[in-house]
Amino acid sequence: MPLIWRGMKIDGDPPQVGRGAQLLGVRIGPFEHGGDVNPDGDGFVQPGAGGMSVSPTVEALPPHRLPRRLQKKYPERFPDATAPNGVHCWCMGKGAFVPERVADRLCLRLDPDDPERHGLVEPDDRMKMEEYETALEATRDQWIRWEE
Repeated sequence: MPLIWRGMKIDGDPPQVGRGAQLLGVRIGPFEHGGDVNPDGDGFVQPGAGGMSVSPTVEALPPHRLPRRLQKKYPERFPDATAPNGVHCWCMGKGAFVPERVADRLCLRLDPDDPERHGLVEPDDRMKMEEYETALEATRDQWIRWEE
């Protein structure tokens, strides 16, 4: 299972689940309007058509996904961190950042435009949007919150 990182809000101990850029989940709708996935007319999503954004390292997360407090704590590593301080950095897995299964019914696809820094957790097969969201939510207890 590849090591993946994501900036997400916390809900107790695990990450908060929902449809948002800073949640364990995806935004629904056309990509040009900020969506991560756009289900077809029958409500299905499929591999290769978008998913939940992740990165291979905490340093590879975009600055707007890193909490501002990291600027002060690690000024050399995160000088441009701009996310709200309610966001935390989370990781899951241990292996190389390569296309493979990350959890039951979920696979990592590397972003062809930036494969060294960005990937998408996508459904491993065509499935209903609700099934995809359930598969993402099922990873909730596998995420480990990081902050040294």
